[in-house]
Amino acid sequence: MQLNYVKVNPSQNMTIFVKDPLPREEYPRIAMRLMDYSSLHGEQVGFIEEPRLAGGALGRLQMMGGEFCANASRAFAVYLAMRHFPESPAVTVPIEVSGSEEMIPIEVTKISRGIYDAALTVKEAYTTEDETFYFRNLNVYGTWVHLEGIDHLIVMKEEMKCPEDFFRELVKSMADQEYEALGLMVYEPAREFLDPYVYVKATESLVHERSCGSGTIAVGIYKAHTQGKSIDLTLFQPGGYLKIQGDYKGRLEKITLSGPIEIVSEGVVNVNY
Repeated sequence: MQLNYVKVNPSQNMTIFVKDPLPREEYPRIAMRLMDYSSLHGEQVGFIEEPRLAGGALGRLQMMGGEFCANASRAFAVYLAMRHFPESPAVTVPIEVSGSEEMIPIEVTKISRGIYDAALTVKEAYTTEDETFYFRNLNVYGTWVHLEGIDHLIVMKEEMKCPEDFFRELVKSMADQEYEALGLMVYEPAREFLDPYVYVKATESLVHERSCGSGTIAVGIYKAHTQGKSIDLTLFQPGGYLKIQGDYKGRLEKITLSGPIEIVSEGVVNVNY
C-alpha cells in the first residue's frame, strides 16, 4: 500500500501526517509501521481528516491513539498555513484535533525560509494531584497534571535515576485504567530542562521524545501552581526548546505554547505489514 505523507519537525519531536483517508481501526497498526526505523522513523503519527465541528476549522488531526498532542497540532497548523496561505507572513489557523472537544486557533508566523513559529493557546480543563511511588527501595514524589487527551507525571531529575525503567513499571501498573496517553516529564528546574517520555496506549509505544508540547504545558501548570504566579518560561529539551506562557488566577488561564517548526519532507511511502 502507498500512502501520501508529510513529515514535520517541531523541536525534533518528529511527527508524520498521513494525508489519505483510512479506517480509524487501521491507525495504530499503520502508525507503528511508519514510526519504525526502517520506514519514515518518527516519534508519532497523525492522520488528516475532514473537520467534524461547526466553526470553520481548516482540517482535523486524529492522532494514532486518539490522544492530544500540542506539538503535532502546531505542526499541522503550519502545514495548513503553507497550503492555504502561502504568501501570508502571519495567519490564524483554526484546527480540530483528537483529545480536544473544541476547535483550536493557532497563530502561525513565518520566521525565515522554511521555518515557522506556531503559537497554540488553550484554556486547559486540567486537574493536578500529588502521588508518591515506591521504586527500587526509594520513594519517588511526583505531580500528575491531567489534561484532555493525555496525563503527565512530573518528577524532579534528582529523584529519577532510571526514568525509562520507572516509566515502564508505571505503565504496567496502570494497564487496567482508561486513558489515551501517559507522559513522564523529568524536570530539572535549575537548568529549565525537560526530558520527556510518552506512552500511547493504542499503539503500545513508549518513546523517549526529543520534545513534548503537552508535557511543556503540564510543567507550566505545575510551576504556576508551585509558585502561585503567572509564567513566561522557555523549557529546553533534548531536541531544542519550547516556550510556555500563562496567566495565573488561582489556576493557569490562557496557556500559550510556541516554538519553531519546519516541514521536513512530503511524498509517498510504501507501507508493508
